Amino acid sequence: MPKKENKMMARRLLSAYLSSVISISLVLLLLGIATALLTGAQRVTQSIRSHLQMEVFLESGVSETAAGDLTAVVGAVPGVSAVRLITASEGRDDLKALLGEEFLDVFGDDVAIPLSYEVSIQPDYVDADSLAVIGGRIESLPQVDSVSYPAGLVDKMGRHLRTVTGVLLLLIAATLFISFVLIGNTVRINVFARRFTIHTMKQVGATKAFIRRPFMLRALLQGFVAALLALLWGFLLLLLLRHEVPEAADLLLAPENLPAILGVMFGSGILICLLSTYLGVNRLLSMNKDQLYF
Repeated sequence: MPKKENKMMARRLLSAYLSSVISISLVLLLLGIATALLTGAQRVTQSIRSHLQMEVFLESGVSETAAGDLTAVVGAVPGVSAVRLITASEGRDDLKALLGEEFLDVFGDDVAIPLSYEVSIQPDYVDADSLAVIGGRIESLPQVDSVSYPAGLVDKMGRHLRTVTGVLLLLIAATLFISFVLIGNTVRINVFARRFTIHTMKQVGATKAFIRRPFMLRALLQGFVAALLALLWGFLLLLLLRHEVPEAADLLLAPENLPAILGVMFGSGILICLLSTYLGVNRLLSMNKDQLYF
């Protein structure tokens, strides 16, 4: 009977470890996806910030020489990274590309194309308040008629980024909590099966660190294997995504984001397993003999 019970307990432990590794790997895969989405959203936002421009229109009658002299003044405004003067001929070509050559032919040379600037903004200054200050300073300069920039886009971008970041952080927190629960259950089963052996080791003078060591080594292996399995599933998912939507795959898994994603998956898997095991074994070590029966 004892041998039969030992075999049943061994099967239960093996089943618990396998199910725990698979479950943790799925959680780590979800964590990796959330991290990829978060880094991808930040990458898109940074790209928009880096390419945002203001259009500055000068008053009619301003010569190209005067406009060239004013370029340095506009470029000296805090937050401005570059200024490009658009001449009347360049403006006419842009208008032709936008409206079509037939549209301009109706008006001939009577269409007055004002001189203008394309003003690039430093990414750190791309927010509603900073853009309003920069736009106000440029508009107050002499010979400047108006300033235009996508204020609504900047406002929506900030709101959407905060929303996406908040949702993904909640998702990451939920996956971490699920991991703790899964590993905690496995540790409890393992510890329960060895509770009397551990108590005997305590009685003969074994230190807590000595008793914890095999559990911690097993937890380290468990976390590493779960992370490898999650990485394998993530690779298969990436192949499917690259086949169906290659643009999304390139956006979510840019080369500069891969170290962060892999670090989160492997680091979280190993850290969660070690921490959960450490807390679970310590709880057992703090029990007295009578509590081992319950």
